[in-house]
Amino acid sequence: MATGDRLSILLLVDAPLVPRWQGDVITALRDDARIALHVAAYPAGTPGGGHARRPGPGFRIADAIERIVSRRVWNSPLLRQGYDGDALVPVVSDAAPPPPRPDVVLSLSANAPRNAGIVARFGVWTLEVDGVPVPDAGPFGYYAVASDHPLSRLALVVVRGSGGAAGGTIAQALCKTFQPSWNENRRRLEARAATLVVDTLVALAVERQLPAPIGAGPAPAWLRPRPIYPWVLARCLRRLGVRVLQKLLYDERWQLALFDLDEAATTGASPRPRFVTGPFRADPCFEEDGEDVYVFHETMGGTPEKGEISVLRLRDDTVEDLGVAIAQPYHMSFPMVFRVDGERWMIPESSANGTIELWRAQDFPLGWVKDRDLMTGVSASDTVLWRGADRWWMFTNIDRRAAPDHCHELHLFWSDDFRSSRWQPHPMNPVVRDVSRARMAGRIFQDEAGGLVRCAQDNRFYYGDRLRFMRIDELSPEAYREREIDAVDLGWVPDANGQHHIDRLGSLVVTDVRFRWPRWRRLGPIVHDQGIVRSLATRLGGLQPSGCGRITAGRRPRGPSLRSA
Repeated sequence: MATGDRLSILLLVDAPLVPRWQGDVITALRDDARIALHVAAYPAGTPGGGHARRPGPGFRIADAIERIVSRRVWNSPLLRQGYDGDALVPVVSDAAPPPPRPDVVLSLSANAPRNAGIVARFGVWTLEVDGVPVPDAGPFGYYAVASDHPLSRLALVVVRGSGGAAGGTIAQALCKTFQPSWNENRRRLEARAATLVVDTLVALAVERQLPAPIGAGPAPAWLRPRPIYPWVLARCLRRLGVRVLQKLLYDERWQLALFDLDEAATTGASPRPRFVTGPFRADPCFEEDGEDVYVFHETMGGTPEKGEISVLRLRDDTVEDLGVAIAQPYHMSFPMVFRVDGERWMIPESSANGTIELWRAQDFPLGWVKDRDLMTGVSASDTVLWRGADRWWMFTNIDRRAAPDHCHELHLFWSDDFRSSRWQPHPMNPVVRDVSRARMAGRIFQDEAGGLVRCAQDNRFYYGDRLRFMRIDELSPEAYREREIDAVDLGWVPDANGQHHIDRLGSLVVTDVRFRWPRWRRLGPIVHDQGIVRSLATRLGGLQPSGCGRITAGRRPRGPSLRSA
């Protein structure tokens, strides 16, 4: 590709060393044939430049202690995967002179001249953390932890457009703050900052059109008074100690809850949930066969313990555990079961194997054989297929930076054949960068007006904080838009502290609920709030599964009634 056909980027950084994530950005942009990158590195003391904020001795001492805890006690997943955010990468300016009028100027430098008069076709950009430019933000991700802020907002901002005026925020990512460790929070933010910068610039190289400005995010986390470093360190160590004690003293387990929406419609009373307690059970998915209704879900088993796919059968007001349907040497969960032309298929979550796998029912419900890999070399979770009028759509949560974390990005693919191994990525991928709504919480539903509704997890405060229902306003090979229409809090089960998947078959609804109780006593009777359950039933009453040969709206399965539960 000729130089004139490539997107010309002038990147301003500090010299002689840059953080690892900035080095990753430089490497990724230089490896892309659609981009012509020029790096300008400015040492401290550059005339007209600013001054990078250097942490004082108090912070450096506290940071050294916290880093030891993060590395050795917390056992950072990013460090285990080889990503060391503490590493610095040497960088020097390119020998060739910078382009006179680049397409984009991205400033990550505190030492660069502030009034250089650079003009760029798509403006001068900077990266902000909670409203503060990275060069002025101080320790990356520290103040969000210090201020107990649940979210950190990364944003690419056009500080000076081609006409001289500010262009606003053009891309952002809302990330959960990792409260027990500011070093781990920094590593996670840096990994996502690198993907945000690279994705936005690569998309601009393809589209050659600046994205429309988006609304402002949450207020900066550090507008509050900054706490004293030793106090913040003590608080992080206390949080880590509390987590360790909770694992030692408390048992935490996911269980299933079943209820019948018709109970509210016919009797006026709120549906009474039937809890399937006992072993770990999560990620439920319905499938019917004649008079029987089956619940495929994740259980834990094997040595070492890992996720397996198990089956419950609902018949004559009883719940029967049929056992394990699929067990592999690696962890499996979230069994997305669907039918095509009378044949049953399943896509279980297999991110531990780096695959998205398609399984076929050979002897339903326990006999399954692997058909093929739809994708390989990918860490994807909670994959859902939906069949549109002219193509199949795949919704999946991909972790691209070995965090490991599948809660921050939703990716979209399409194909003419659901068995294809060549799914086309959506040009807007990731179509969602928001920990409060990115992760899938079940299959795609259809409301009474015929619109598509995506169930999403809200993981801002903790895993399984609540469920959100997102109305899909636009779904095409070129665009994707969604908006929230409702949300379900966990208040209907006061003793629980998590809920993250839901499915419906006719009038039957199943969801998973997480409980925590002391190890020295058994889980007692589970209570529920009847008023909130009635509200939950009302919200779900207008939704029916869509696509994949599932039950049609208004039809009730011929399986059991759960009213007497």
